[in-house]
Amino acid sequence: MLDTLLVVFVGLACLAFLVQSIAMWRAFQAVRETSERLNAQSQSIQKDIQEISARLKTTAESLQPLGKMAEEVSASLQDIASIVRNRTVDLDQFVEEMVQVGRDQASKVDYVVTDTVKKFEETTDIIKRDILRPAIEISSFFKGIKSGLEFLFGAKKRASRPDEFDDEEI
Repeated sequence: MLDTLLVVFVGLACLAFLVQSIAMWRAFQAVRETSERLNAQSQSIQKDIQEISARLKTTAESLQPLGKMAEEVSASLQDIASIVRNRTVDLDQFVEEMVQVGRDQASKVDYVVTDTVKKFEETTDIIKRDILRPAIEISSFFKGIKSGLEFLFGAKKRASRPDEFDDEEI
């Protein structure tokens, strides 16, 4: 009976070994299928990556002229900004100079006007003093002579016409 038991245990061990071998074979098949799927997905992803890489390379190559243009535009903008700064400084200096010239000219005009008014007033005073006063005095002198002559010659007329003299007094 021991022999049969041994044969049964060996048979069971063989059966277990056979079941393990089938299980291992199934596991191997599953791992191989998974490996093949992963490999296929990896190749698909690799193709997509290569396609994206090619597109990126094409895009980068097409953007190189834009990069150069951007550099040129940047350099031009810097030149323009520098020119504008210089022109602004020049314009500020010009405006300051024009304001100073305007102030100087206004000062000169003010001096000329003030001097002219002063000279006009002096001339007016000289005319009053040297021409008008003597003319008034001469005029007064002639009016006095005229009044004296009228009085002198007017007395004779009044004496010859006493009626008129009385009317004037009344």
